[in-house]
Amino acid sequence: MLGTTTPTFAPFSVEQHAQLLASLGHAVIATDERGLIRFWNRAAEELYGWTADEVMGRDVTSVTPGPASEHEAQAIMQTLLRGESWRGAFEVRRKDGTTFLADVTDTPVFDEQKNLIGIVGVSLDLSAQRRAEERARFLADAARVLALPLELHETLTQLAQLSVPVFGDLSVVYRVGDDGMAHRVASAHVDPARRHLIEDLERDYPVSVDGSAPVPHVLRSHQPLFLPEVHVRDLDVPDERYREIAKALDVCSLVVVPLLARGRVRGALVLATVSTRAGGSGRRFVEDDARIAESLGTLGALALDNVLLLRDAERARGQAEEANRAKSAFLAAMSHELRTPLNAIGGYVELLEMELRGPVTDAQRVDLARIRRSQQHLTGLIDNVLNFVRAETGHLQFRIENVSLASVFRDVEDLVLPQLRTKGLRFSREHVDDALKVRADSERLRQILVNLLTNALKYTPAGGEIALSVSDRRDAVLVRVRDSGIGIPADMLEAVFEPFVQVGQPSTAVSEGIGLGLAISRDFARRMGGDISVESETGVGSTFTVRLTKPSGFGA
Repeated sequence: MLGTTTPTFAPFSVEQHAQLLASLGHAVIATDERGLIRFWNRAAEELYGWTADEVMGRDVTSVTPGPASEHEAQAIMQTLLRGESWRGAFEVRRKDGTTFLADVTDTPVFDEQKNLIGIVGVSLDLSAQRRAEERARFLADAARVLALPLELHETLTQLAQLSVPVFGDLSVVYRVGDDGMAHRVASAHVDPARRHLIEDLERDYPVSVDGSAPVPHVLRSHQPLFLPEVHVRDLDVPDERYREIAKALDVCSLVVVPLLARGRVRGALVLATVSTRAGGSGRRFVEDDARIAESLGTLGALALDNVLLLRDAERARGQAEEANRAKSAFLAAMSHELRTPLNAIGGYVELLEMELRGPVTDAQRVDLARIRRSQQHLTGLIDNVLNFVRAETGHLQFRIENVSLASVFRDVEDLVLPQLRTKGLRFSREHVDDALKVRADSERLRQILVNLLTNALKYTPAGGEIALSVSDRRDAVLVRVRDSGIGIPADMLEAVFEPFVQVGQPSTAVSEGIGLGLAISRDFARRMGGDISVESETGVGSTFTVRLTKPSGFGA
């Protein structure tokens, strides 16, 4: 970055100018016009590793090499000679040979005759900032990868590979098994040729959760373990072969973090650096590295937990689907077996009524009529079961067409009127114009209305009233079945549409059937593009409303 400033002229000397800047606490280096060091403050000593006595009078480029190319160095000098400050970032070397990224600002100093008499440079170490940025990117990338919907093995493999070589030189993921052992399930090494050493350890030296090694310790304590310096000679190893493998791996620094999710340890993540002799970086982890490792462990634990939860959910779903199939098969078989004798009952009732077995008295005809009604009632219950099974398994077919609502009303009235009269209920049906059409499966629509009317009949005491009405709206037709029955409690208004749910006080014993009629009716209505809702007040009665769609062009 280039910027212009007013050139610095005497009476300030190069040293005085440097001392003013040094008061800010930064590393300040001042040279004369030849590049020989004239000022080197305490912050510079700490940053570069050289003492002021060691560098005073030496060429600055021999102490802190700057830009890599001669061309860059000349460009910087040209900027300074024009009286402009120069600022930029480049790698510089310390006394011990290590390098860091420095943010350097050089300012020229001139005398009263505008002759360059020196340069004052201020240096800032950008390594920490760069490391922070790299770590943030590392964790962001890790979060993105671990959030992918992968299989269990793939997730654990990704967790092991993410940190090598970006973060460390070696990574191992352990998972606690049902056998009480910590099994290595994934690993990565900066030198792929050495991965077999990790596999040798797993095969020949299984990790017990009760052991004293770092991994068992972390699994039991649920706390991370940070060992900034590791020496093979200090390791407590079971035998000489283990020591030889450890020497070949030559770990320098170690972090072990638990994979902890929802209070449960799923496993452990081992991150390590290894010596340059073993193909690694040779660096040591610091506290910041340990914190990053904990964050990676948290991400890994969440990813692993999500995979396990998904797997358990899929297993449970499979079991539920299998149970549902078994239930449907049982209900279908049971319904078929029941229908056969019921059909026989109906047939024999018909033979008796035809007096093929001899004369039938009036009293006997009344009894036969009751038998027939009971047979028809049981057949209707079985039909509901079969329809419920077909709806659940997706085997129920619908033929949607323009249906005359008046025709459906007449058919329904013929079916339920005898039952209404037998119970002593008043029934009213609103007149419907034959031209009023709805989009529906005619047979399913009849079944819906029969179910609603028989439901009203069941919960309405003798002497009560049931009404069937219709409302022609612009966008739909509303069919209402109103009764003066016992009503439905407010907290049961939606529950009544669930399978096998019935409303009624235990002492009344008014409930007949198996509680499928309303569930099937709402399902039918929705499959035809409509719906069913209910309004009710306990002790006053209920009104069920069937919403049906109109043919295109009607009511427009």
